[in-house]
Amino acid sequence: MPDYMQTGGLDNVDKLPPSTSLRPKFANRLYLPVDKGTQLVLLDEDAVNIYEHGVFIQGDKGSMKMKVTCVSPGADPVPDKCRICNAMIKDERIVRKYVAYLSCIDLAVFNIEGRTITHTRKMVPLNHQAAKMLKRRRESFGSLRFAMFKVYRNQKTSPQVGDDWTFMKKVDPRGFQNSPRIKMLIESFGKQGKTISPKEAWQMLIAPFNYAEELEPTKQKVDYFLGYLGIGDGVAAQPDSGNFNYADDTLMGAPASGETDFGDSDFATFDEPEPPKLPAGKKKVVKKKGTGGVLY
Repeated sequence: MPDYMQTGGLDNVDKLPPSTSLRPKFANRLYLPVDKGTQLVLLDEDAVNIYEHGVFIQGDKGSMKMKVTCVSPGADPVPDKCRICNAMIKDERIVRKYVAYLSCIDLAVFNIEGRTITHTRKMVPLNHQAAKMLKRRRESFGSLRFAMFKVYRNQKTSPQVGDDWTFMKKVDPRGFQNSPRIKMLIESFGKQGKTISPKEAWQMLIAPFNYAEELEPTKQKVDYFLGYLGIGDGVAAQPDSGNFNYADDTLMGAPASGETDFGDSDFATFDEPEPPKLPAGKKKVVKKKGTGGVLY
């Protein structure tokens, strides 16, 4: 029997993992195609700032997953501290840019294999242009936490998270206690042999991402990044050009601890939003079977 064949037959299925991958997991990131929009609720008081390496790929969607945090926190790269900065000197495909991260609940509704997906928690990567735009918007309403926005991306040169952000209102996060996402979270953790309560699932849904964990430039992510470019001892890999698995809640982390208390006076009643209206002159794109989402 060749070395690559497993022994044990059907009795072996409980002893081996079903699959493994060299591709690191990434949290969902907000991405808007050109002439598309959504509505979202932000979860942070303020953004987290980093410098991030990316790969220049023709067509901005192809580079979504090729992102790794630079270990040099300052404005100038320090090659002897960062393997990717070092590689950037020799490879012009590598870029290094300022990014401000927020977390949000995307209110868009998707249908995947007959299952309705909504209220997806995503990371919001704001480039320099988008961060300045949101800073100006914030002056009119204060804290970003639980602020609802209608967002839209007008052209290819616009930020991937949209260039048209319209503040709608502050929402009461307790409205998400009735979200269909709560049931999905409970089911997802149940498949891992873990039990969480509806309250714990709700606390997870309205909590910002753990940025120290999600943005950590692990060796696996750095190897994956450099391997795609064929540099050094990186693991050869290709980025996933398709959508993220919006139904996968395994990246949500552990339930939040402690009580969450909200005053009644700071928030408007949460209502399921209407689909964002198209700007003047825009035509609605009719969703085709298999696209996996409602396109505005």
